[in-house]
Amino acid sequence: MKTVLSFKLLKRLFILPLIALTFLVSCQKEETEIVEPDQNKVITEDTNLSFLINKIISEESINTKTFECIEFQYPLSFSIYNPNFQIINTVIVTNDNDFYVLFDAYIFDNDGAFVELNYPVSLILEDGSIVSANDNQELENVILAAFNDCFGWVYCDDLQAYVGDDCDLGTNEIGVINADCGCEEVVNPTFDCETLQANIGDDCELAGTNEFGIINADCECEEITNNTFDCETLQANIGDDCELAGTNEFGIINADCECEEETNNTFDCETLQANIGDDCDLGNNEFGVVNADCECEAVTSTTCSESDVNSYMLECIWKVTSYNNSNNLIVYDLDFESNGDIVITDTSNNNTYSGDWGVIANSTGTVFLDLANINGPNIQAIFGNWSIVECDTDVLAMERGSDTMIMEQDCN
Repeated sequence: MKTVLSFKLLKRLFILPLIALTFLVSCQKEETEIVEPDQNKVITEDTNLSFLINKIISEESINTKTFECIEFQYPLSFSIYNPNFQIINTVIVTNDNDFYVLFDAYIFDNDGAFVELNYPVSLILEDGSIVSANDNQELENVILAAFNDCFGWVYCDDLQAYVGDDCDLGTNEIGVINADCGCEEVVNPTFDCETLQANIGDDCELAGTNEFGIINADCECEEITNNTFDCETLQANIGDDCELAGTNEFGIINADCECEEETNNTFDCETLQANIGDDCDLGNNEFGVVNADCECEAVTSTTCSESDVNSYMLECIWKVTSYNNSNNLIVYDLDFESNGDIVITDTSNNNTYSGDWGVIANSTGTVFLDLANINGPNIQAIFGNWSIVECDTDVLAMERGSDTMIMEQDCN
């Protein structure tokens, strides 16, 4: 029996679009030294700095082009303190999604915890240059300067708001903060782009199409691009529909990023006329899932504890029997080790790869499985933070945004 090593997996992104993300967490010592956090490095809710950071790392930043203006250079390290000033965790984040999950878990809903950012921190500006910050004030100044260069943002210290923000005129009426940081009445509402009667960042209709884009800083309606795909060449994800070359028919993108025909007569389990990972009827108005033995088995909807999932993962080998309703990743054996490593074996050619894993339960009882640094081809699709939605000792069903995955034990 392997020894369970508990890892802290951070609470997932508030929209759950999938992401993905990753954390490496240190173990909590039995005896923790009492060290008061440096208040010049503690990130708290409802501050100008947390507002600015959120502007960079939230999904909204993709639509507002903030991510092109300034971005964090990862990894970043954080020390988590409990209310008794004891360091209970050290968290390393490697992308914006995981940083936001950290915000959601410890800053927006901190339960008395303190989050200290371990400086120095480096940021990448729009021109590719890198700047560093050594404390919260320097970080705030760097972000403000970048936003001012990109968007013309001007911060008014006395009002703790930006030029253009709403403000209280003191007469139960709302005004707007002008360029002199004064609150003035809005007589005739104005727009960043008078011709379009809209503001920078608003949605707009792309000319000659039925599609929508976003108004850029030049007051032009441009297409919103998202260049993160499982299959960059196809600009699509595994499991998406695709057009079969030379035909008017559609297929599905497989784990090799190829468009293959989707036949109705070929099933993993011919007797059940279904594929591994598909839903199946258990009778009595209950449904299960088709397992690797082509049997319809129940997937118990229980609230797994962190220790439960840890112990399950350390038993036997695990296989991804369904990824977005496809079994293309079933050739990979995943061996979850007690030190947080994953040994991944492609059984079709015996090539081995590696990865990292961890488990945590948030304050609401939801358990997350974190799969990080997955370096094998195709199997990389499983990286990120997965919330466990159904579990049993040998079957786990999980979600990452709109993605779904079922993993099953193989003890043969």
